[in-house]
Amino acid sequence: MVHQESTGFCQVCNKNMLLRRKGTNHILHLILSLITGGLWIIIWVLVTIKVGGWRCTTCGTKSARDLLR
Repeated sequence: MVHQESTGFCQVCNKNMLLRRKGTNHILHLILSLITGGLWIIIWVLVTIKVGGWRCTTCGTKSARDLLR
């Protein structure tokens, strides 16, 4: 599984922490787009836009960083 990592403030831990969210597996979506003749590109774009929320790697709480993105 692909993950994106960044740093940000966790309100539960009350300090800057490593944040993580699920990423998009672009190779898989490219293969599916080729197999379906490009129809999968619509789903690929939607998945890329709405990847999910940033979560603190220590406590697992959703970060306020979601409000900024």
